[in-house]
Amino acid sequence: MFEAAAFIVTFVLIALTELGDKTQLVVIAIASKTRRMGMVAAGSTLGISLVVVLGVIIGTALDLFFPIELVDLGGAILFIGLGLILLVQSIRHRGEVEQSDSDRAARIGKRKGSIFAGSALAVGLMEFGDKTQVATITLAATYDSPFSVALGAILAEGMLMIAGAFVGARLLNKIRKDVMDYLSSGLFITVGILMLLV
Repeated sequence: MFEAAAFIVTFVLIALTELGDKTQLVVIAIASKTRRMGMVAAGSTLGISLVVVLGVIIGTALDLFFPIELVDLGGAILFIGLGLILLVQSIRHRGEVEQSDSDRAARIGKRKGSIFAGSALAVGLMEFGDKTQVATITLAATYDSPFSVALGAILAEGMLMIAGAFVGARLLNKIRKDVMDYLSSGLFITVGILMLLV
């Protein structure tokens, strides 16, 4: 069943958290090495969608086996903790670029035959266990609407993967990465506090 609140919260949280994240930067790097941007967009969207579905399954299972009060409290603490960790990482690593991710993306972009599969695999592996997957798990456990959470997360992630592949560097050159990191951490902390209060 579709629940609008679960969809909107998931879409906004995941979109703002993932915007300018290393996964989107890798998609931009892969797309910059090939003229087949559609294959990069499709592959990365597939990879990220599979990770979202896995996260929703895990979150729904948590909701089934643990009392809702415990899931809500754990989710709130997790969001606040993730926000604080992101904030500390943003302050520590201001201005740094993860060279290994860029190198990996460049290699995928040069192998024309494996662009779709390489994009799907690279993005899927990068997102597995990432903060956005943890957020998806928590949202799926909190809301009693796995379909709405999955749809919101897949649309948000897919939109950003497509934007990264097609528009890419032009968009992110206008938005400083550290600003996006601070916004993401603030959003996680705010959602966590709201979960405690509601």
